Amino acid sequence: MKQELKIEEFIYKHNMDLVVAKSPINPNVGWKMVNTGLMLIKNTNIAHEFFEKVLKLNMRQVAKCWDADKYGIFTNGDQDSIVYIFETDKLFTYTFCDIIPWEDFNVRPYHFTHKNDQFFINHFAVDNKFEEIKQFANKFILEPDLMKKSLSDI
Repeated sequence: MKQELKIEEFIYKHNMDLVVAKSPINPNVGWKMVNTGLMLIKNTNIAHEFFEKVLKLNMRQVAKCWDADKYGIFTNGDQDSIVYIFETDKLFTYTFCDIIPWEDFNVRPYHFTHKNDQFFINHFAVDNKFEEIKQFANKFILEPDLMKKSLSDI
């Protein structure tokens, strides 16, 4: 993860009420239009209204309208509700949310091929996160907290 980048710079670059990344194509699962595992949410009334709608949405209604070619796999969860609202409610459009490339904010451990700071952030999106973190640390000779071994002694 690129530790020299400051989260503040990222926030100012994407000055919206919601910042969410597209989903990468997961070789074992597939893809989604967006991935809600990593989001930036501004504490505003419109953001509260958006997530209230997400929580109240009838998933049967979402499933009926789901187009897997356009939106990716249907998981019957919050990601599907969020996509549905983006697509059906004009209040929550491009002035509310910035949908950014997955490479900017939703990279998985398998995307890191040659350096641990190849990307800004690492999204450990599996059930056994501790094992995945351990494997990532071993691959790049890092401490379990993902710091370089030389820095962990400071």
